[in-house]
Amino acid sequence: MLKRGLTIILSVTLMLNASSCSDYKNSPASPRGGNGGGDLTPRGPISNQLPPELLKPNQGDFSETKMLVNLGLNVIAKNVSEYSLQAALLKNRIDDYCEDLDAGSSSTASEKAAQEQWKAAMLAYHKVAAAPLGPLLDDNRKIAENIYSWPRINLCGIDQDVTRLSSGGTLEMETLASNHKGLGALEYLLFESTRTSTCKAMYAKVMEWQKLPDANKKRDRCVFAQVLVNDVMVHTKNLAQAWDPDTNNFTKTLIDGSREGFKTTKESINAFSDSLFAIEELKDFKLGSVLGLQEDCTNADKKCPEMAEHPWSGLALKAVMAQLNGFKAIFYGGARSHVKAFGFDDYLTSMGHPEVAAPIEEALDKALQMAEALDNKGSLQSQTTAMSVQKCLATSLDDQQEPLCALFLQVREVTNDLKIEVLSALSLSAPPTFQGDLD
Repeated sequence: MLKRGLTIILSVTLMLNASSCSDYKNSPASPRGGNGGGDLTPRGPISNQLPPELLKPNQGDFSETKMLVNLGLNVIAKNVSEYSLQAALLKNRIDDYCEDLDAGSSSTASEKAAQEQWKAAMLAYHKVAAAPLGPLLDDNRKIAENIYSWPRINLCGIDQDVTRLSSGGTLEMETLASNHKGLGALEYLLFESTRTSTCKAMYAKVMEWQKLPDANKKRDRCVFAQVLVNDVMVHTKNLAQAWDPDTNNFTKTLIDGSREGFKTTKESINAFSDSLFAIEELKDFKLGSVLGLQEDCTNADKKCPEMAEHPWSGLALKAVMAQLNGFKAIFYGGARSHVKAFGFDDYLTSMGHPEVAAPIEEALDKALQMAEALDNKGSLQSQTTAMSVQKCLATSLDDQQEPLCALFLQVREVTNDLKIEVLSALSLSAPPTFQGDLD
């Protein structure tokens, strides 16, 4: 029953086509985040508009200010807008799925549609979170934690929430822990097929719930999924409004000196360079820990497939690609490095170091190719389970005995170039968490 969101789909298509080759500027055609239900409605007059000469920042000669505006307006704001639209469609698909379950009709098609739309929303968010700064980090990462809190996901807690709702109870979303909600919890609710709780026997109500017919449990999980996706939309709307050029327009904050941490052009540039270090988490936790290359993997067989991201959807390697593409867009000013769009590569050239950008592009492209080839072979979890630890430890970029571990090494090439070459050339500092980390 794929009846909701057709107007939104058409709007998304038209807007993305209209903006794909141009600056994302203040105009009636600019995408708008809409309300929690995904309506694309105007929100009033522009209150924080950029100077007219910066509405097309990629025209003319390079400047640091143009780079900041391009990265804010044409990379992050666009990515946030795309994510918010995909999240709105996810809400509609989950509503369709629950409606079919309520009606007792076949839910196979609507369940599959909800799962596929979850993947689209999740990958769109990974591109946003690939370089987090400003609104995504404010208030102790409130928006980020409430949209996606991996690896902090409390499965037993989620099962208890499902049980509480199914027995007529209520939940206060403002006080519900972030590891009970967000896109991570939605993955569990939509994809986990056994519907067997991880809770221990002491949780009597959950144990009783497990005895219900499977159709009842699917319905109960869908009800909680509706609650969670509505909450996701609240935080998604806040993120979208923060970056929307027609409302709060955080891009202007990058250049107007109105906020701590962004008082000068240099501070704003350093905030962007700090955001790029999210690729370290990709390397260390989303790949290294899973492959047994980090100390937090303590299994006797020296690998930890159970630590893989997205265990129920199998999306981990596509998520790696989305994050690498998000990094690339910030570094090169757009999705395609050969198109004129001011990014860190142009900044390096302006500082007399044009040679630094090329190795990063080469390493990124190789990592993307590796991840795509691996994704065609199965999930990160299944491939890690099957891999040889001995071959992994013997792998180098010249002798790729274990392709998964070669991917880790290739991403490490990017991070080492970022830490050593880029920061040195631009006289920038690494975030405190990563200072001195040159593995």
